[in-house]
Amino acid sequence: MKMPYDMETVHWFIRDPTCSISRRVRELRYFEKQLIPADESRTFTFEIDPLRDLGFVDRDGRHFVEPGQYRIIVGNKQVGLIIRLAPSL
Repeated sequence: MKMPYDMETVHWFIRDPTCSISRRVRELRYFEKQLIPADESRTFTFEIDPLRDLGFVDRDGRHFVEPGQYRIIVGNKQVGLIIRLAPSL
C-alpha cells in the first residue's frame, strides 16, 4: 500500500521597519518544498547571509546592509535581529 505524501512549502521573509528607504513590508528571501509522508514532520533549516538576505542597493548602486532592527518571518513565527556596525580599525 502506498503511503500518502504531502508537498510542504516553507517561506521565509524579512521585514526592515527602520530602513532609510521604502521597502516592502515583507520581502520573500527563501522558500523550500519537500515531499513529506503524511504521518511525519520535518525540520527545515536555512542560513542567513546578511549582505544577500538583509541588504539592498542604494541609489548609487552599492549593495549594503544598514544597521538596525530586522524581523525574520516564517509562517506565523517571527525572530528579531539587530545589526550593528563593526568598529573601524
